[in-house]
Amino acid sequence: MMTRYETDSPEAVARLLALAVTVDGVPAESELSMLERRGVFARLGLDRDGFNAVIEQLCADLRELGTVADAGDFSVLRPSQLEMMLDEVQSLALQRDLIALFIEIFSADNRYEPAESIFLRSVLRCWGADQSLPAMDMPAMA
Repeated sequence: MMTRYETDSPEAVARLLALAVTVDGVPAESELSMLERRGVFARLGLDRDGFNAVIEQLCADLRELGTVADAGDFSVLRPSQLEMMLDEVQSLALQRDLIALFIEIFSADNRYEPAESIFLRSVLRCWGADQSLPAMDMPAMA
């Protein structure tokens, strides 16, 4: 069973950030460094090792559910599982901050992967932000 976190808790936020940095495979150093420089880990009460533990717990939860074959392969993440994680963040301000961080994460390595685009679209749709945000200039996916 997927670990449940209290609504709007640092743990719920950290798990979504962990998913964002791993959605295209192994977290890039540039993504983790950006989060560290921006003070995101500190605001969540974590250091880099603590955030790595969040990533490991996320991977363990998904492996236990039979969702992923390997750590970092979230291509078969069920929509209901993503929605459960997204539902743990209800604060509109937190949602807005996370969307901005997701975009920064995906930009940190100077390339967009299809999994990142799919993830971001799912987030925007679930949180109802797809209609309220301006169109983003993301490369077309083949």
